[in-house]
Amino acid sequence: MRKAIIALLFAASIGIAQDFGIRSGLGASALRGHKAIQSLAFGPNAIRLYPNFSASAGLVFAFEANEFFSIVPELQYTLYQAKGYLVLKTGMDSDDLYEAGVILHSLELPILMRFSIGRAYVEAGPQVGANLYAKLYQGNELKKPDVNILAFGPSVGTGIKIRNNILLGVRGHFGLLEYAKKMNGHPWTAQIGVSVF
Repeated sequence: MRKAIIALLFAASIGIAQDFGIRSGLGASALRGHKAIQSLAFGPNAIRLYPNFSASAGLVFAFEANEFFSIVPELQYTLYQAKGYLVLKTGMDSDDLYEAGVILHSLELPILMRFSIGRAYVEAGPQVGANLYAKLYQGNELKKPDVNILAFGPSVGTGIKIRNNILLGVRGHFGLLEYAKKMNGHPWTAQIGVSVF
């Protein structure tokens, strides 16, 4: 906390403007390369996972060097999900569906460089995080994978200022590390987000 206060005072002393606000995002996510979930109830059958709903919410800070360039660190919670179905032929007129998927909760710190031209902007930078909790599910059965705490990867985005204190944008994040041991799953998400300062 003391370091953050010192950084803010230093920024103020060299004439960098600071803004503080909140950001939320909604979109889709998946776990690239994730191993198929083996069906617990039906032997060798495996369930492939596909993108599903994702959400983020957190705090955003903007240190503006000038009207064209700013550094934007954020602190956010993100929900990653991927889902699939096992289809079993049970008759002429209907099939049985068995749902399976992955849910991952992460705390993340993106540090983005933002370049603005008029009301439009582009941003890019590294994102480091901590995977807090994950679970695999198949129907009513749950498993807890051995989660890797550290998460890391690049984030890129673009958007517009719809008002001086409201930004609307799209952003993608691409995890470079597996979220859990022996799962091969690399989290990614693409979201539409709103920041309010």
